[in-house]
Amino acid sequence: MPAIEEYLENAPKLAHDIVNERVFHTQAGNANYLPPEFLHIFEKACRYQEVKENCDFYRSRNSLSVADAQAEEAARRTFIEAYRPWAENHSF
Repeated sequence: MPAIEEYLENAPKLAHDIVNERVFHTQAGNANYLPPEFLHIFEKACRYQEVKENCDFYRSRNSLSVADAQAEEAARRTFIEAYRPWAENHSF
């Protein structure tokens, strides 16, 4: 079982994997069969990606605010807190 720090470090890739998994099931016509737990994680992954993308934009212009950086960290942690138990009990 990986430490939470490892999950946090890999959060961008993990969020991307969750979103891709949802896209795969949607294209295959199986989106209605995804469990609510997965959809909860998907929602957190999308939120994290949205906040990270916004922060990356401001970061690239050297204008990232402390509040935005804190929001990014909070979204990352919220996603990982939802993702970690799922990952430890399921595989793709």
